[in-house]
Amino acid sequence: MGISFFYMVVIWGMGLLDDIYGEGYPKGLKGHLRYFRKEHRLTTGLLKGMTTVVAAGILVWQWQQLWYEAVIAFWLLVSFPHVMNLFDTRPLRVLKVTMIIAGILLVSLSFDFPLIIMVGMVLFIWLLMEGNKWAMLGDNGSTLVGAMIALAVTHISPLSTQVIMSMTTAFFIWYAERASFSAVIEKVRVLKALDQLGIKKG
Repeated sequence: MGISFFYMVVIWGMGLLDDIYGEGYPKGLKGHLRYFRKEHRLTTGLLKGMTTVVAAGILVWQWQQLWYEAVIAFWLLVSFPHVMNLFDTRPLRVLKVTMIIAGILLVSLSFDFPLIIMVGMVLFIWLLMEGNKWAMLGDNGSTLVGAMIALAVTHISPLSTQVIMSMTTAFFIWYAERASFSAVIEKVRVLKALDQLGIKKG
C-alpha cells in the first residue's frame, strides 16, 4: 500500500507542477521530445513523463511479478495517467471514461454492494462539481485519476483484461499523436451528444 501511495503522490505532484509551470506548447510526446532535442530544455510535460516511468518502474519492481505481468503492469501504470490527461480537454470527459472503466472492473468482480455505492457516490460528487463548472480536474487531477485506475486494473482485473486495457491505452496514445480526440467527437453525433451530457450550459 505504501509504495502505491508513493506512486500516486508522485503522479499527482508532477501533474500539479505541470499545471503551475507548464506552457501551452509543445504538444504531444513527439512535440516534447522534438523541443528537447532542438532547444535543449526539459519541459514540465517531458519531466512528468520521465518521472511517471521511474515511479512505475519502482512500483513494479516492488511487486515482484512474473516478467510478462510486470511488463503489462508497467505499461498500464505509465499509460493510464497520460491517457486520462489526453481526455481532460472538456468538463466531464475524464469522468465518462472513468465510468466506463469502472463499470468493466465492477462487472469482473463478485457483487459488492458497499463498493458500488461508494464508487457511485464519488462519481456523483464529481459529476456535480465538474458538471456545474465549480471545479476542474487539471493535469494533477486527471493524471491522478489515471494512476488510480491503473492501480485498480492491475490489482483487480484478470490478466486478459489488463492486456486489452494495455492495447487500448496504446491505441489512444498512438492516435493522439496523429489527430485530435475533440475533432473526432465533434464529427460523430452520438459521441458529441455524450460529450455534452451533464455539462451545465452557459
